[in-house]
Amino acid sequence: MNVGYLILGLIFASLAAIFAYMITYEEYRHHYPVGNQAGWMSLRVAFYAFLLFVIITVLVTLVMPSILNP
Repeated sequence: MNVGYLILGLIFASLAAIFAYMITYEEYRHHYPVGNQAGWMSLRVAFYAFLLFVIITVLVTLVMPSILNP
């Protein structure tokens, strides 16, 4: 695997997780005003966004060399 693609993918996965947390926290804060339930739910969404982007990065890193060099 190309390490450069993985590092780039981890950077964008981290950004996706941060933005997912910020967006869902603002939305959930209006629907769950009691306690810190909105924070935990937003953290879970951010984790899933990070995981999704990491999986996509690994799959693309594995598949791209075979597509570019048949």
